Amino acid sequence: EREEYKIRPMDLGNLFHKALETFSKKVKESDYSWKTIPEKVQNEYISEALQTAMDENLGDVFYSSSRNQYKIKTVERIMRRTIGVLRAHLKNSEFEPDRFELHFGKQERLREAEVPLSNGRKMFLLGTIDRVDVCEEDDRVLMRVIDYKSGAKKFEMEDFYYGLELQLIIYMNAAEEIYHKETEKEVTPAGVFYYQLQDPIVKADHAEEESLLKNFRMSGMANSDGDILNKLEAPDGDFLSMPVRLKKSGEPYKNSPVMGTQDFHYMGGYAKRKAAELGGRIYKGEIRPRPYRNKKGTACDYCPFADVCGFDVKLPGYEYQSFQSLSVEEVLEKIREEGE
Repeated sequence: EREEYKIRPMDLGNLFHKALETFSKKVKESDYSWKTIPEKVQNEYISEALQTAMDENLGDVFYSSSRNQYKIKTVERIMRRTIGVLRAHLKNSEFEPDRFELHFGKQERLREAEVPLSNGRKMFLLGTIDRVDVCEEDDRVLMRVIDYKSGAKKFEMEDFYYGLELQLIIYMNAAEEIYHKETEKEVTPAGVFYYQLQDPIVKADHAEEESLLKNFRMSGMANSDGDILNKLEAPDGDFLSMPVRLKKSGEPYKNSPVMGTQDFHYMGGYAKRKAAELGGRIYKGEIRPRPYRNKKGTACDYCPFADVCGFDVKLPGYEYQSFQSLSVEEVLEKIREEGE
């Protein structure tokens, strides 16, 4: 009898991403939008998308045992919850999901994917953006980049500054260039976000639905422009899609994760310079273990290569990199100085 294949979290993550991409394409090719699709059709599309994803990705394995079939039900449950939450985020929004699994790299000849290094060398960045939402106006395109994460992932400006979290901003740079080429319009970043794919086994009735939705807010940074915020989501009170609160004057509260258009561009430039710095160090052959340590832990906590790395603080010359704690405003001030 064939030994049961144990499905890894990575397999479930790949299945989920593929199913969500397939569902999104089905909606785009239909006569419906994310805001108008009837629930019955939505559920049919979800089942079909999940089946398509399984056919392309270890399909027979998922049916090989009761344990694996249960995991499929879990993915379907998370997917139904996710789509319900994302639709709630879009309900009062002028944005519409436009691209899913948007690839970029050397083939597309993107300026933003090409990082010049010293001695005429170049480093090419490759990536797949899970989702881009747009709101197209007469003279510009507003763009929101969303990356789906299966773990508990929050966007931290401090981690971005130290080069630990460049992904979202590099995605923003690439998407901005792609949409500018396609539309020949100015492209304005409206926000960059992580959306956490969560298992929705929660105790809640319909009366608690709104408070429940707040647990599914995205983590990232939004554009502080009042007009753009209202297009992202016209809230009755707090925003459902992101942890932003507005004063009666319409201004965001001080601790809201927002910044201006120019700051987004400063961050885009900084991400590319940081990528060039890291690429240069790779070319120089820097391989000495130098893991970081910050308030959340260390780079070694979940590293799969701990057994072969040899890093040990008990050995002479081995120590963690400790980064100074910085607020969002302190990071922005440093990046603005460099950008100017």
